[in-house]
Amino acid sequence: MWRNALLGEVAEVKSDGLMVDIAQERTVFIKFTENTLFPAGSDFNKGDYIQVIGEWEKEVFNAHVLQTTGQRRQRMKGPRREN
Repeated sequence: MWRNALLGEVAEVKSDGLMVDIAQERTVFIKFTENTLFPAGSDFNKGDYIQVIGEWEKEVFNAHVLQTTGQRRQRMKGPRREN
């Protein structure tokens, strides 16, 4: 798990986001915002594997870009941003 990106399996679909099972047997809430981008569409189902870039706000992960991967451990492509 990275600080600004997550990979996981959708456990529950909600109107304002997704409950996602990530590493270390942890479930987090991925929140949709008015600025969230969905490059592959926004039709998510329980069991889908997703990748998301965003930022933490306490225990909630606010999504900037969110898409299904089709595979469990697919890596996101692009340069790593240093903070």
